[in-house]
Amino acid sequence: AVGSSVLSSGINAEYGDDDCDYGSSEAQSMVTAEASPHVLKHSCPEALTSIKEEDLVIWVDPLDGTKEYTQGRKQDVTVLIGIAAYGDAIGGVIYQPWYSVKEGGENTGRVMWGVVGLGAHGFTRTQPPAGRKIITTTRSHMQKSV
Repeated sequence: AVGSSVLSSGINAEYGDDDCDYGSSEAQSMVTAEASPHVLKHSCPEALTSIKEEDLVIWVDPLDGTKEYTQGRKQDVTVLIGIAAYGDAIGGVIYQPWYSVKEGGENTGRVMWGVVGLGAHGFTRTQPPAGRKIITTTRSHMQKSV
């Protein structure tokens, strides 16, 4: 079904069917061809296996850091994907396409991801000093209160 609705936040959400056969071998090869073996070695947590497609909500921000991008600070740009079921966050992906630039100008991106029951992956965790916390934000959202 194709339609739209206005969320309580006032954001207009559009949804609809597409013509992709996600079960086809072509679609499956697209999913696994570029996927990291580190990701594929994990099994879906038991608590998430019974979730139906219609109970999922997926948000995609294809260019988080628009201001940074227009200022030429590509290393601060990310693609964000959030996944929720029954109103609760269950997973997410942060892709940073211009994380670093190798010699010769080749871009090297990185992917960080997490799923409830699997933990967070794609980065090295740092323990905060005793009695302190680590808070992560973007440069454009940095405020004295953060």
